[in-house]
This record gives sequence, C-alpha cells and structure tokens, in this order.
Amino acid sequence: GDAVIRNLALEDRIPAIGRSVRRGRAIHRDFCARVFSPWLPRRRGRAYDRRLAQFIVACDVYTWKLFRRDHGLDRAQTAQAMRELLDRLTKPE
Repeated sequence: GDAVIRNLALEDRIPAIGRSVRRGRAIHRDFCARVFSPWLPRRRGRAYDRRLAQFIVACDVYTWKLFRRDHGLDRAQTAQAMRELLDRLTKPE
C-alpha cells in the first residue's frame, strides 16, 4: 500500500509512473466490475456508475491508507473495516 501511495504522488511528475498508475486504475475498475457484478445494476448508466464507484472506493488504496496510516488501525482492523464497508454495499436494498 505504501509503495502505491508513493507512486500516486509521483504520477504527474514521472511519465512511466503515470502510465503505470493509469493502468492500475483501469485494472482496479475492471476487477471491481467483475467481482461485484452481482451487486451492480443490470443496466449501465448513472446508477451503475455510482454503485461501481462505491465498490472502487471501498477497495481503494486511499481507503486503506486512511484506516491504516491516518487512523492507526492495525492490519486486522483495517481488513475488517474494509470488509464492513463492502458488506453494507452487498446487502439487498
């Protein structure tokens, strides 16, 4: 996580890192769309994009950083907190 955060800080300054970060974002988005597809709206559109963005944020390295580094949660607490976010997104409405 810390290495990714460092790369994110450098993405606008070092073209190779910027390309890598952009590719990582695309891979992360595709991963979330695939893994969480059962909980995404069937039709693409605003509701789909919003729900997918929620899953992306719940699994994002910045979310990890906030829990782990900024709020001092240990590894197990961080994993639990992120799972709890995902649990709320996967509950039927």
